[in-house]
Amino acid sequence: MGLIELVNKSGISMDMIHYYEQLQLIQPAWKNKHRIYSKQDCGNIRFIERMVMIGLSLEDLQVIFEIKRTNRCTTPDMVVQLTEKLNEIQVDLCKDNDRKAQRLEVDGLLEVLKFVKGHSARFATNAKQWL
Repeated sequence: MGLIELVNKSGISMDMIHYYEQLQLIQPAWKNKHRIYSKQDCGNIRFIERMVMIGLSLEDLQVIFEIKRTNRCTTPDMVVQLTEKLNEIQVDLCKDNDRKAQRLEVDGLLEVLKFVKGHSARFATNAKQWL
């Protein structure tokens, strides 16, 4: 899909999409000098927006997407900080019964981070399925 279609499907601006590209949170393919966005890119944008709404920063999300993209983490300190932040968010979400889906998503992210912290990089490929 092209940029206009992605804007319509995701509900975010072109500028924000380009900003996410600069941060390498989404990485469209190129064809004839035009960006081609996948369903995965659209899903990643929705994920980004949900995670920002619950309190993660774009820097936090860069760590998550780095793990997804490279199957390893080059910034172990950030994983520790991100785990602590997600634990705090989880406590807040548990106080609100209407946010069950977000709690489950945070649970999944915490499991991935525990896995990445507890295993060497060669085993981190298994974490990719959770992201």
